Amino acid sequence: MSPAAFFEKWVARVAWALVVVSGIVAALLSMRALAFRKASLLPDPSRLLPAVDAATPPALRPLDWSIFRGRVGSGAPADSALSQRFRLAGTFFELAAGGEDDRVAILDDLAQDRQLLVREKDDVDGVLVVQIQRDRVILRDGDGKEAELTLTFTGGSGAAGGAGGKGAADGAPPAGRFGGNRVGEGRWTFNRAALLRYYQDLRDQPERLVQLFDSLKPVYTADNRISGYRLGVEGEREFFDAVGLSEGDVVRRVNNVEMTNRRRAEFFVSQFVRNDANAFVLDVERGGTTNRLVYEVR
Repeated sequence: MSPAAFFEKWVARVAWALVVVSGIVAALLSMRALAFRKASLLPDPSRLLPAVDAATPPALRPLDWSIFRGRVGSGAPADSALSQRFRLAGTFFELAAGGEDDRVAILDDLAQDRQLLVREKDDVDGVLVVQIQRDRVILRDGDGKEAELTLTFTGGSGAAGGAGGKGAADGAPPAGRFGGNRVGEGRWTFNRAALLRYYQDLRDQPERLVQLFDSLKPVYTADNRISGYRLGVEGEREFFDAVGLSEGDVVRRVNNVEMTNRRRAEFFVSQFVRNDANAFVLDVERGGTTNRLVYEVR
């Protein structure tokens, strides 16, 4: 082979190798870029955020209540037996197998110290759930008397403390950067505006959002299906502490939906940002026991 032919063949091989290496590098960079674009795949809350001084801790203000339709804290007369027995903790959409979304309400049954997840037309000891809206529930007793329970932290009908807890904070501003207060065993209330500000911070620093998602690692069954997500903190530990999650906890269900993929987690984030849900119920396995954690967002 002549020197010119050898040189030409060598150059062709090197060029082909460079093409392959460049393709691999480009693919890796694209995968990383896709991970960092998680923030852009989720709704942008910036237009929902009220102006706030970053040096001032978020507090409940009258403006925060404007996210609810109608008259928050109003409803049935205070002497209504139903409004004295039940308290509305929150509502959320439950994904149904047929593609229809059903709104579910979280009711505290103060008389029996229990918490109920109810749907329209459910019967609770002779009490009919007539209607569930985003911020209110209508109940009807056996005599045909109706009561309207509305969302509120303090005052008005249906504002009594939650089952097994001391009730929502007595009008005090929420503590901490996430606007959260623990109000009972396995129960928290959070300020929506504070959580939106935190979420916006994550979107502005997408590597933190990636760390947040990567802290929840899939748990696989014997047939290689995801049955939940185990917490192994890689970032945002302060947030996980604020919501009562510990290293090794396994989140099995959120709002009655089995956590079988991350798209479902992103769906619940979207529900929160769009204000389609004001309560979240997590079934969390810890030490072989499943506990229910409830978060009310106002």
